[in-house]
Amino acid sequence: MRNLYKLKKYFARYKKKLLLGILFIILSNIGTVYVPLLLKDSIDALRSTVSTEMLLQYGLMIVGASLFAGFFRFMIRETIIVVSREIEYDLRKDFWEHIQRLPLRYFQNTSTGNIMAHATNDINAVRMFLGPSVMYSIDTTVRLALVLSIMFSLNVSLSLYVLIPLPLLSILVYKVGKVIHDKFTIIQEKYSDLTIMVQESFSGIRVVKSYVREQNEMDRYAENSKDYLKKKMNLVKTQALIMPLLILITGISIIVVIWIGGVKIMNNELTLGEITAFIVYLGILIWPMIAFGWVLNLIQQAEASMKRLNKIFNEPYEIDDSDLTENSIKELQGEVEFKNVSFRYADNLPNILDRINLTIPRGSTLAIMGYT
Repeated sequence: MRNLYKLKKYFARYKKKLLLGILFIILSNIGTVYVPLLLKDSIDALRSTVSTEMLLQYGLMIVGASLFAGFFRFMIRETIIVVSREIEYDLRKDFWEHIQRLPLRYFQNTSTGNIMAHATNDINAVRMFLGPSVMYSIDTTVRLALVLSIMFSLNVSLSLYVLIPLPLLSILVYKVGKVIHDKFTIIQEKYSDLTIMVQESFSGIRVVKSYVREQNEMDRYAENSKDYLKKKMNLVKTQALIMPLLILITGISIIVVIWIGGVKIMNNELTLGEITAFIVYLGILIWPMIAFGWVLNLIQQAEASMKRLNKIFNEPYEIDDSDLTENSIKELQGEVEFKNVSFRYADNLPNILDRINLTIPRGSTLAIMGYT
């Protein structure tokens, strides 16, 4: 997660919208968890007295609570998801500005295709963390807290039985998530290789056609694409484990509720309305459990992508302002003079300029020509 900490400055810019989004999440979940309570009360009330008035009253209350939850669910997307798009724009802008200031040496050692892979695939993966991942992380936490509080208030012992499988779920998701992170990093590197190959083929298309190497290039691309597909399918197979595990564990919890709850009803320790509310609350908990695994996938992918982006962001500028920079100079009026100037692009490369002495008078124009 340490690579994602670099995004803190972007979150700080939009903290008001994000806080508003969190408020909408809380309100939406309050409306959602209130529906099973209304259902519980209506079932218990209708067991003793059945009337059209009562049915209409509870029906309207359930519809009202659902509309309340739905409205704020829409507002969540209007805040947190919109913020993720704005941060994505800022991140792309910063990436572009940083690339513009990097020295020629960097572009000599880094292919255009590799840079494009970072600017597209990696930033998209980070955006998924900024939006859906953040939104569902907060949403899942709030919903779990509200649902578990209500379940414990209804029946403590039944709630404890229901929660027994959940620690196992956390361990399994953590283990699978670790594997996904490693595999996604490999896939991103392979995607960069593919992008590099395509970029080189297009930029050198004249050479390819001159030497009739079209079929060779297509074969190379097909081979690399198959390798990329193989790695991608390997990741998909690992990701496919999460959903069945989540459904299996939540399914066990539902069986526990029906079994133990049924015994409690027979012993008059639980009402029919309460066990109905328990089953509905478990249904509400299924999505947070599924979202937990999905969000973990997004975080692992974003971590891998942000690590690659940080590698570029950490590239130093060869020409940059420092404490010695004279900022008071606004314009230059005078001649340009070089005294014994030498220059080379890297320490292991030969000098391009070697002990140059040159004076260019003010107002004059000088053309320098040489071998390229």
